[in-house]
Formats: sequence, structure tokens, C-alpha cells
Amino acid sequence: MGFYANGQKKIINILYGSKYDDVLDSSAEFIEKEIAPSAANIDKEKVSPKGNLERLAQQGMIASHFPDKYGSLALPYPVHIAILEMVSKACASTGVSMAIHNTCCEGFRLYGTKKQKEKYLTSLIGTGNIAAFCLTETSGGTNIFSNMKTVAKKEQDGYVINGSKTFITNAGLASVYIVFAKLEDKVTMFLVDKDTPGLSFSKPFDKDCVRGSVTCEVFFDGCKIPKENLLGKEGGGSSYCIEMLNKGRVGIATLAVGISQAAFEKSIYYATTRNAKGSPIADLQLIQKKIASMACGIDAARLLTYHAASVSGEYFSRMANEAKLFASKTALECAVESKYIHAAHGCMAESNIERHLRDVWVTLIGEGTVEILEQTVSRLLVKEYQKSPGLSFW
Repeated sequence: MGFYANGQKKIINILYGSKYDDVLDSSAEFIEKEIAPSAANIDKEKVSPKGNLERLAQQGMIASHFPDKYGSLALPYPVHIAILEMVSKACASTGVSMAIHNTCCEGFRLYGTKKQKEKYLTSLIGTGNIAAFCLTETSGGTNIFSNMKTVAKKEQDGYVINGSKTFITNAGLASVYIVFAKLEDKVTMFLVDKDTPGLSFSKPFDKDCVRGSVTCEVFFDGCKIPKENLLGKEGGGSSYCIEMLNKGRVGIATLAVGISQAAFEKSIYYATTRNAKGSPIADLQLIQKKIASMACGIDAARLLTYHAASVSGEYFSRMANEAKLFASKTALECAVESKYIHAAHGCMAESNIERHLRDVWVTLIGEGTVEILEQTVSRLLVKEYQKSPGLSFW
């Protein structure tokens, strides 16, 4: 079983034939040799994966679906997703930092001016600088638009931002921050560079999941930014945010698939090498049931995630939400079953099994909780039906 999993290859081959086999094989070799070996230490010592992100950027892999003029590999989005899955399998802390960074890059692609793209995307894609997405506040997560306390005041030559954000991935490490603030009671999106006076950060939170990924509070105390640091149009922040989060949810779904695949591969290895009563435990029916359940879940989650990455329009929104919802639940199941298969060994830190169960939680909560996604998917389905109703009775 190579690092570029057969399940991945089958899907990419269905979409594109063998065109991207070489680039994904070489990416897999790089990730296995350069990213995976550091994962255990990143988790144990809570070491930032910044070095990993820089190495990925040097290879054109950190946002490999962007045009090559920014230092990327210019791959189709589903092929980039295959790379992100392998990164997430190797090291979930690196994977989540990369996924959030990708969400920010998407904001520049969708809403940035030509000058903003030239200034920021080359730096964020080709050099190893990273970005942070500043939305959540202590006063609200899911209902943040109505309860947002961070405000911006318009001045003749720019804007002044005051407030704070919490649970911000990449905070303190990022070179630029996409910040959502209320401008005259309308949510607006701004760019705040790291060296902006009045920008500061808390100590990193001591998390039990993706422990290497840096997460902090971010404070804006009279942060004055030039008018060219408006991202998109004034008052457009709410719709921009939803569009970016939809793309981000495909990234988090991919993170979940990567964690699932890591737990699965380690379980297969353990079940075929651990003997009980003279034969591998893989011969035991209950172990076989767990392995089969994991495999089915991963294949379904991966198909849904890669499908979401390959579609567009209104349909994309529902697929992105479904992918994250299903993939995160699958990751939880796989991580739990992996610990059962490994038994006592899976409870030991040196086994590198127990961290998968901890890391799963960022996929269940980040960029939309399971419960919110269930509501969102249902609402989108009802909306689709009302637009084009099918048979009323059959």
C-alpha cells in the first residue's frame, strides 16, 4: 500500500486518466519522506508545522490548484485535494494549517483586486508565508454575523479596526489576516498585515487535538489599515464568508479522510502482524468487521469529498457541506475502531494511534459543527426541491 492510496488513484484516474499519476506519485514520496516523520514530534512537543508548510510551498504543493505564475503546480482542484489528503494523513497539524491557509487564498482569488493578488498570492503560495482567517469571536461562532463585536470605522485614507477574534488557526505565524468586522453594522472583509500597529496575539491555546497547529486569540487595538486593504466590497463580508467556508469545508473533509486513512492503514498493518493463538488477529471475524466498516466509510467519504471538489454552482454548496459532515463522522468511527483493534497498544503515545482520535475533533467542530451542517444540508435540499419539485407522491 503506497502513500498515494489506491482509493485516491482510482478516483483521480476516473476524472483525468493517468495524466497526474507522476506528479501525485512524486508528491507522495516527498510527503512520506519530508512531512510524515515529523508528525509525532509536532504533536508531542506542540511544535509549529511552519517548516513543513514552507517545504510544501517550495514544492508548489501548498496551494497547488492556483495558477503557476504564483509558484504553484496549477493542478485541478481534485488533484490538489489528493495532495492535501496525503499531507493530512502524514500530519494532521500540518494538514489543518494548510487547509485554513487554502481558504484564505481562495478569498484572494474570489474577491481580491489585481494588485492584491499580485502582492499576496505570490507570497502565500510560492514562498511559505501563510494566512489566517479571523471570524470567530467569544460572543459567537455559528451566529457570528448577528453578534459580531469587532468593528471598523471608515476614515478618509483607510479604516480603523477594533475588537478581537478567538480560536484563530495560524495566528501569530501568518503574514496576513483576513478579518471580518462590522462597518456601519454591515459585515465587511479586510486585510491586516502582521506588522500593523495595534495587532497582537494571546499565548497559543493548549489544545488536545492538532497540537502543532497554532491557535490563538487575535486583538485589534486601533489597527489602522489603508483603503486598499478592503477585500471585496463594503458590506459584502457575510456572503463572501459563506462562499469561502464552503470551499474550506471541502478542505476539512479532506483532512478527515486523511486522518481516517492513517488510522486504517495502521490498523491493517497491526491486524496482519499481531498474532493471537498462533494466527494474525486479521483472521478474527470481529476484527474483519471493523476493517470492512472502516474501508467502506473511507471509500464513501473520499468519493463524496472528491466529487464536491469537482463540481460548481449551487450544487457545490450542498456537496461541500455533505462531504465535511460525512467525512468527519467517518473519521471519528475509524479512529475509534483503530484504537479497539490496537487494544492497549493503541492507548500508548508511542503507538501514534491515539493522536488520530484526538485530531478528529477539529474536523467535527472546525468550519461548521456537525449539527450546523446537518441543518445546512437539510435547508439546501428543501430549497432545491422547492425550485424544481419532483413527484408529489409515488
